[in-house]
Formats: sequence, structure tokens, C-alpha cells
Amino acid sequence: MYIKQNTPYECPTDEMVRRWKQEIEKSLPAIDLIDLAAENNYFYASKRQFAPEYSQSSYLSMLEKEFAIGDYLDWQEGLMRVSDQARRHMITLIEDLNRLKKYKEETLYLAASLADRLLVNLAVKNKEAPCLIKLAVITTLMAAKLEEPVQPSYNRMIRLAASDWNVVITKQELADLEGLIIRMLDFDLHFTGPIPFLERF
Repeated sequence: MYIKQNTPYECPTDEMVRRWKQEIEKSLPAIDLIDLAAENNYFYASKRQFAPEYSQSSYLSMLEKEFAIGDYLDWQEGLMRVSDQARRHMITLIEDLNRLKKYKEETLYLAASLADRLLVNLAVKNKEAPCLIKLAVITTLMAAKLEEPVQPSYNRMIRLAASDWNVVITKQELADLEGLIIRMLDFDLHFTGPIPFLERF
């Protein structure tokens, strides 16, 4: 490669990055531009977003994926019979399991979403609802698998349900219910929860 004398050599990769940043900055909100500029400032770097150049596009993608689950309570057309009170008990159990196991908030919201989405799908397909206590336990386990750093234990959760709520659950029942959830949701287990929106706001 020929380089002119007295001209500082600039790596082509650096030039590409500079042009890419210029293009990205055209579409960023002011708050992200501030964070992008803080990259080289030691005082602000610790408070900076992880990747401000992608924050806006991630936010817009989340908005596209957000949707209302639908109403399955007191479904009158078919076999589904889930009352508002029964759902409230299921969510309370999910909250209790989340608190006892010291899981993150994201795990709580994902478990509730998995349970609600399964029940809506069952209502639409005119199928009977499973035991809501077992559903609360397995959705908490599934959410913990996706969100928690430590793999959850089926056996510990079964013992916890037996000791705290006097509910006898077998590992096979949980595995069967987990398979049903995965099939009914077509492996689409993640959802856009409230926490990323709150962080963005």
C-alpha cells in the first residue's frame, strides 16, 4: 500500500468505525448522544449505558414485540374455567416462590407471562386448564432457567410445594406440563416485560 509522506496513516477499520458512528448518531435521541459522548469521560463512564448506540433500535424493537395477551378469565364458550380469584391465587403463588427462592423481578414477570399465555392459548383452542398450582410451579422453574444465573432444582421446588402448601407434585407431572407449555407457545418463551421499558424511560 502506498502512503503519502507527512500524512498520518489511518487504519481503514478506524475510518469505517468513524463513519458508522456518524450514521448512527443521526438517528439517536439526545440522551443516547450524551451517553455516547461520555465514553471517554472517566466521571460519566460509570453511569453510561452499556451500548447507547443500540438503545434506541432495541427500544423500537421492543415496542414492535409488545402485545396484549388477551382475556381468558371466566371463559364461557368452552372448557376453560378460570376465575379472577383462581388467577389471583396462581400469581400469589408465583410471587411467593419468587420471594422464597430470591429470584429476580424479571423471573417473576416472565413466569406470570408464561402462565397467562398458556391459559389464553388453551381457552382459544377450547381445552381444559391444568392445575394452576402446578402451572405456577413449572412456570417459575421455566422462568428461572431463562433468567437466573443458577440452574433451578425441580426436586427442591417439589419439596418446597409439599412443605409450604401441602401440594404433592411429581417430577413427571412438571415435565409433562413444561412440554405442553413449550408446544402451545411454539418455543416462543421470552416476552417484552415492563422492566426494560422502565430502564429506558
